Amino acid sequence: MRRNTYKRHALRSARSLALAAGATLSRVWRPVLVLLLVATLYQVGSGLLKRSHHFAVRKIDVNETQRVTREELLSLTHLDIPQNLLNFDARTAESALSEHPWVASAQVDVRLPGTVSIQITERQPAAVVSLGSLYVVDGSGEPFVRALPGDVESLPLITGIDRVAYEENPQLIKSWVRNALALGRLYGHSPLAENRPLGNVNISEGGRMELMLDRTRIVMGYESFPLKLERLARIYDDLSKRKSDAAWILLDEEAERAVVKEIAGKRSVMGSL
Repeated sequence: MRRNTYKRHALRSARSLALAAGATLSRVWRPVLVLLLVATLYQVGSGLLKRSHHFAVRKIDVNETQRVTREELLSLTHLDIPQNLLNFDARTAESALSEHPWVASAQVDVRLPGTVSIQITERQPAAVVSLGSLYVVDGSGEPFVRALPGDVESLPLITGIDRVAYEENPQLIKSWVRNALALGRLYGHSPLAENRPLGNVNISEGGRMELMLDRTRIVMGYESFPLKLERLARIYDDLSKRKSDAAWILLDEEAERAVVKEIAGKRSVMGSL
């Protein structure tokens, strides 16, 4: 009798342990199963949404540009082919647009369900610089694209830069180019510019600036350009009174003296003003 009672008690204990273990496993695995179910549903739903025509790109807004065509922008961002907006990454598109030489900055925004907005800031050409070949530079002195015939005709020309020197010390050469740009702008506002258009700004050894006005070379030096331009205007007034011209004019750094190779017709005279 006692033996049967013991067996029944052991069976009840084993059954209780099994039920407790089952409940514990249920509590542990239930959240895992729920997460797996949610993840599966998300993947299925996300895949369906990314293939849905509802989120297809239908409208692309691009601001007006002069140097970068709409076709180039769409090609760089792969918007020239059908796209689902949920598969489109705006930051990747901005990075691709920045590879275009005329793009200074780009901002790409998406608006659900199917609109992409592209805002481009273009580089502003400041001059054409001779570096073996002709390149367009911006206001920072950075050459960024090869010059076309239209650029050469419409932009100031900067010469005298050695390509090897640029590759060895680009920051120094860029500072010289910025100096040449500043001198060119100053000359453009000078009364001399109306009758004596600027041919080019030449950067000589050590960053010394020279102006080419028709056939006259003006050695401007390194600084004090406003004073030197005033001095240059007085020199040309004096030359004009004598109906003469100059082959070259060398201005000292204090803008107080100048050496002029004066020419009149076929005669040439060395002198100083």
